[in-house]
Amino acid sequence: MSAKRLVLLGAGHTHVLALPAIAAAVAKAGWELLLVCGESKVAYSGMMTGAIAGLYRQEEIYIDIPRLAAASRVKLVGEDAVELNASKRMLRLADGSSVSYDLLSLNVGGTIGAAFPGSPQNCCPVKPVADFFSWLDALPANPARTVAVVGGGVAGVEVALAIDARLRAAGRRGGVFIVGAHEQLTPGYPVLSRVLGRHMQRRGISVLLGSPAIKASAERIILQNGASASISEAVVATGVHTWQGLAGSGLVVDAGGFVEINRKLQSISHPEVFASGDCAHLDLAAGVLRKAGVYAVRQAPVLAANLAAAMTGGSLHEWSGSGEALAIVADGLGGAIAHRNGRTVAGKWVWKWKDYLDRRFMRRVGAS
Repeated sequence: MSAKRLVLLGAGHTHVLALPAIAAAVAKAGWELLLVCGESKVAYSGMMTGAIAGLYRQEEIYIDIPRLAAASRVKLVGEDAVELNASKRMLRLADGSSVSYDLLSLNVGGTIGAAFPGSPQNCCPVKPVADFFSWLDALPANPARTVAVVGGGVAGVEVALAIDARLRAAGRRGGVFIVGAHEQLTPGYPVLSRVLGRHMQRRGISVLLGSPAIKASAERIILQNGASASISEAVVATGVHTWQGLAGSGLVVDAGGFVEINRKLQSISHPEVFASGDCAHLDLAAGVLRKAGVYAVRQAPVLAANLAAAMTGGSLHEWSGSGEALAIVADGLGGAIAHRNGRTVAGKWVWKWKDYLDRRFMRRVGAS
């Protein structure tokens, strides 16, 4: 009789942190463990804007997936999954093969698609990260060029600051602005919004808020309310889109296509499927859990414990999901602004703190 199989799909923050504990639990239970990931290296989002600004080398922000799998003695299937059939407990891979499972854990993150139909070549989303860096490396430092960052959330603001810092290092100042659909930056964080607004003003980064961008050409970006602005390039840092393989999977998903889970990180429709990080939708008493890497990191120990329990018939733990996540916005110039529970602090020391936390994460996953 063949061993039962646990399949981990994706190498997001939760899986890479939990992998050693999951592997140990699988060995103890006598199951088989597969990690399905078509990427040989995965970027750590916490260090991405530091690399944009030139504070890190690009190679410093990547996690080596084959090395990570080998360190935990996990079998790696180096193919992208393109379809999930939950009723058959089957994944279809890009090469046409399939992988069956008894338990499945999804940590596939999300994507950022083009913001506009038929987006021109001068518009690029920040994900996939490798494609974005290739585009960014070719970005001219010509002072006459203007870069619009589409997305007024924390990610969009930090990307705008990082690009501004990158251009300053090339001897250029100004020419970066943010386009946001809401009336303020970082919706849901009013105190942080005011602090960042003042910071943007000091840096000479303009903001165009209150209406989503709906169209872009090689010369202009147009908002839904009819406003427009001249651009040379546009960077898209808007909301996360779900993994397309979930369409038609049979799992219960929300309106955006994200897997609906309970506080045990378990699909509400298929108890043999777990999901964590950006690919999941979780309703809490305080509202819907935001898409943020810090939550994926926090979910790692609960996911590992619950997968171990699911293999042995034990009781599952609930993830509290309590407390507002700490948000740290790097300014790209060696400083940062931290926000939590309506309070902010800023300075060079905040960047050093963020750098310490990010490098510690990379050490924990064996990337440095």
